[in-house]
Amino acid sequence: MNIMNMISRRRWFLFCLAVIVIITITAALFKVKNPAKSQFSLQVIQLDGGWGYEILADNKAYISQKYIPAIEGNHFFDNKNDARKVGRLVLDKLQCKLSPTISKEDLVKLKILKNELK
Repeated sequence: MNIMNMISRRRWFLFCLAVIVIITITAALFKVKNPAKSQFSLQVIQLDGGWGYEILADNKAYISQKYIPAIEGNHFFDNKNDARKVGRLVLDKLQCKLSPTISKEDLVKLKILKNELK
């Protein structure tokens, strides 16, 4: 085997290796991620003394919220509709891949927060 033939094979090997590396990097950078999303759902629950909600992920409890979040103390939601409104906001945040945290401002906007609980 002569030197020119060895150089030619080496160049061919390096060329193929470079193409593989470029394809791999390009695929990783431009890969459209479509992971299997958890199917979140909302379930309003009646409790002794009020209402709460659960967020289910693939039909398993993911968040169980018995009390109104973001306020001091343990206060149940007064009615099913209030629990549903806050639970729906949490569900929307999760589906948008945002933190499901609820603030006092969220409760005011949803007309959940009473003046005496601010």
